[in-house]
Formats: sequence, C-alpha cells, structure tokens
Amino acid sequence: MRDRAIKASIIIPTRNRSHCLRGAVGSVLAQTYKNFEVVIVNDGSTDETKTVAEELAAADSRILVLEGGGNGQSAAVNIGLERAEGEIAIMLSDDDLLYPECLSSAIPVFQENPSIVVVAGEYDLIDWENRILSSNCSPEIGLKHLLMDHMCNIGVGAAFRVDASNRAGGWDSRYRHVPDLEFWMRMGLEGEFHYVPEKFGAWRVHDEQLSSHARVGSVECAEEHIRCIDEFLQKAELPQEYKEVASQAKATALVAAAAVMDPELCHADRRFLVMDRNSLSLDESGYIRGAEERDVLLVATAEERLKLIHSLDDQLQESQAAANERLELVERLDADLQESLANIEELRGVLQEVQSTNAELNRRLQEGIITSIRRRLRL
Repeated sequence: MRDRAIKASIIIPTRNRSHCLRGAVGSVLAQTYKNFEVVIVNDGSTDETKTVAEELAAADSRILVLEGGGNGQSAAVNIGLERAEGEIAIMLSDDDLLYPECLSSAIPVFQENPSIVVVAGEYDLIDWENRILSSNCSPEIGLKHLLMDHMCNIGVGAAFRVDASNRAGGWDSRYRHVPDLEFWMRMGLEGEFHYVPEKFGAWRVHDEQLSSHARVGSVECAEEHIRCIDEFLQKAELPQEYKEVASQAKATALVAAAAVMDPELCHADRRFLVMDRNSLSLDESGYIRGAEERDVLLVATAEERLKLIHSLDDQLQESQAAANERLELVERLDADLQESLANIEELRGVLQEVQSTNAELNRRLQEGIITSIRRRLRL
C-alpha cells in the first residue's frame, strides 16, 4: 500500500489572524511529504486575513481559500472537510506550526494499518518568538484515556481519516471550548489510535486563545466539559469497556469543570470538589449551587479519585439493592392496604345492613308497644 501516495488535506480555520497565518501555511508548505493540499477557511475575519489567504493561494496552487461565515471553528473545519480531496486530514490552528516531517511520519502508519483512524505524535509549546517553552509527550491517547483522564493529549499535527470523520459526524459546532476533545472521543468509536514518538508540530501559547483567559470562570466552558461526557456515555450500543469507566469519566469531567471556575484547583496541594452530576449547578458568577443539599466529597490525586469511584460504585450497588428491598416492601404494604380497604368496604356494607335491620326492629318494637297499650286500654 505504501506505493500509493495518499493525499493529505491540511484544514486551517482562521479568524482575524492575518499576523500569523503566513507562518502556519508556510510550515505546511515545508513538508517533506509533498502530496497535500491546504484548505484555508476564513471564518468571517474583519482584518486582512482574507487578503493574506488569497495572496498565499495565488502563489501556490495547492492552497484553496473558502469562506466560513463566522459560525465558529468547528463549523469552519467541517466546511474545509466537505471540500477536502485528501483521504487523511489535519486540523491546524492558524497560529500553530507543523514540523517538516509531520506528514512523512503519519502517512505510512495509515498506509500499513487500515484499522487506524488517528495518528498523533508529540508537540512543543512555543511563544510568539517560536521559543520552545516545554514539550508534550503523551503516548496514552486512546479513547479510554480520553474518558478517564478528561485531558486531550492529541495535539498539533494529529492526523485522521476523512471517511472515519464523516462516519463520526465531523466536528460538533455546539462546542466552543472543548470541540477537539469531543471530536476525538467520537473518533475513538471508529477505529484505533496510534502514537508516534516524534514531534509533529508546535502549539503557540498566548493570551489571545479561547483556551486561555477567556475560559477562566466561564460557566459555558464548565458545562461543556460535563455535557460532552454525559452525551457520549448515553450513546446507544456503547462498548462495555467504556461503560466500565463511566463513573470515573463523570468524576474527572466534574474536576475539569471545577478547575475552569477556579484555576487554583489545578495546584498539587489543592483538593478538588466532586459531587453528583445532578447536584451541580453553576450560576453566572461561577458559584456552585446545590452543594449544601448533598454530601460533598473531597479527593486529591487520580489514584484517590479512582479508589473513590470504586467505593461509590459499591455503595451505589448496595443502595440499589436496599432500594429494591424497600420497593418490594412498599408493594407488599400497598397490597395489604388494598386488601384492608376492601375489608373496610365490606364491613361498611355489613354495618349499613345492621343499621337498617336495627331501624326495622325498632320500628316493629314501637308498633308492638303501641298495639299492646291499645289492647290494655280496651280492657
């Protein structure tokens, strides 16, 4: 299969990033693997982004520019995927970079393994001067880890099969804060993930990102963390191996939501607030309502959380058994009550007959007394 050069489509959704779009596109054009196209989706920019994109397209026939309409990143990615000609796609943020060997490292994996739908590698975190701040190395990128850890370690340069994305339904435009996590979880139901121990690209860290300051204290973002897990776990015919980690998935989603509302919770010496999903309610100021109505559980490390989840599962099963016993008792009491009510109705009927008989006897007794008196008067 490696004899056939698979075409790749690099989708770049962009909005008001004219100052960094050239860098992102330039990093794609520098790929050592040459069978690719670049699909820039201008998502309603009001600066010079569209002009820059059109200039880049005019200089290289491999670049296509589309209009996204300003409906958000996920909608823009889907527009790009609809027009993409490649079998393999990468979503590249307009301020991030691909390293030259990214496609050369990822494409052979797809060629040799038809069951693999996502290939991801390592990536650097950089500043505006392209200085490396740190690196991310996360071999555990499978669906189970996405659920249990609630952390999207699939980063810059991650490639996926377009047909698998189509089956999964593409990117969900309802999610503004965690669209990548939600998308990768659904892709996990379409096939296998593969990790390559090489750096695929660089993620630029800066204050403009939706994923930085704009998220802190955001009720919408906190609720998305919880909703994406809830919706995923409600999918029909979800494999048993993912149902088995449902409790931990919900707990870590709550931790992620709490960390959004209070970033200080991310410190190692702080403890997380974890409570039942139904008791979680966030008001506009970010305060959690309903905690006073339920037992509040404090846990720290992932290991402690896991122990807690197992304990909660045991308690849940015991509570369910006790609830079933109480239900059976209530049903028996209800049957006894119905029987007692029937007996009461029967006794009421008997009482009415007795009262009627007594009334008749009294009447006859009075008539007898009157008749007797009359007879004596005649004598």
